[in-house]
Order: sequence, then C-alpha cells, then structure tokens
Amino acid sequence: MGRLQRTLTSKNVPELNTDFMSLVAPGLKKRYGSKTLPMQLRIFMAAAPTMQTTSASGAHAAADIRLEFAVLPSSSEEFQDENNIDSMALSMAKFLGLVLEDAGAEPQVAFTLGGHASCGLSFDIATRGSGQLLQAEIEQLDLGKWAVESSSVGTVNLIDSLLDVISKLIEDVAVPAINSVLKQGMPLPSSQNMHLKNTILMPRDGYVLVASDFDFAL
Repeated sequence: MGRLQRTLTSKNVPELNTDFMSLVAPGLKKRYGSKTLPMQLRIFMAAAPTMQTTSASGAHAAADIRLEFAVLPSSSEEFQDENNIDSMALSMAKFLGLVLEDAGAEPQVAFTLGGHASCGLSFDIATRGSGQLLQAEIEQLDLGKWAVESSSVGTVNLIDSLLDVISKLIEDVAVPAINSVLKQGMPLPSSQNMHLKNTILMPRDGYVLVASDFDFAL
C-alpha cells in the first residue's frame, strides 16, 4: 500500500499552514504561536482495501482512509524553549552550528482524521512491448464522512471549509496521482518463449481472475 499513499505540502495546497488550519484547530496557535508555519497532509490506507465484483470489467472497492495533518516547524522554533530564548542567544546558537539556518525539523503530527471511502474500479489489459499489463483506474469516488481519530492540539472542528479542502485535495490531487500508479500496471506472467493473447479479466470478490490463451515457442 506504500505506493498508494501520498504526502501533500503547502507547495501543493496553499491552505496547508497553521494560520488557515487554526480556523478548525485553534490549539495550533496556542502550541506553535502566531507565526505561520507550513504543514503537510499524509493520505494513507489504515488497512488493505476490500473489493467486490460489480461487472465483467469492474469492481467496488472500499478502505479505511487516514488523513494525518502535521506541522513542519523550522529548526529555530524547535530550539526555542517555552520561555523563548532571545535573538542574541539564537544568533550565537546558529553561529556555533547548534541551529542550522535551513535545516527542517521532523513533522509533528497535529491531528488525524479517519473515514471510510469507497470507489468504483475499472480494469483493463494493456500491451507494452512483447508483454501485457493489468491496469486499473478509480471511478465514482465516495468519501463518506470524516471523524477525528486523534489530536495533539485539542479540539478539531470539522467545518464545511475544511471538508471542502479535503474533498478537493483527494479528488483533484490524490486520485490522479494514485491513478497514475495504477496505470503503470502489473505485468502478467510471460517469458521469452511464451506470449499471451486474447486475455480477459473476470473480477471476483477480493481478487481479479485473469484468463488467457498463449503461444509457446519451443
């Protein structure tokens, strides 16, 4: 499932920062101060998806999705304690190499949302070179409802503006990225002397059955 997870940052989505996200999670400013810090969003499946047949070339898939929102503090903010060291001490720390100007700290998870998403999957056989690939594509996405799984910054309000941003991110960014991976396909078994032909797909509950004729050269 690693190839299907995606991480987005403020470079992809300008709204991914502590200033905007504090509208739904006020505790962000209490923990990180008034300075606007970039955030990242990691989209991943909590478990393997389930699949059921819907047609001769399609299936219905469902999975538990997690949205992990994390803050990307700079090294200088990481170095500061609760009382805030003064600028002279910070400058000296940078001079001594204790704090790097451009070094980024590890992402700090602020809150995680969970939901149960479902979609239609279509399958196809593509020819590449002398071999064949099993390809898939996401269709008819249904994101369902979201709930707060965990939070290190207190209350998270699932207001419409946040849900709209989430829907846009998944539909306009994550799904096309995942489809590009699915379009790369999975090579079907072949060898130098064996070539598949007249290949057909038969989706079943939880798997896809592939049937094919083949030519074998001795």
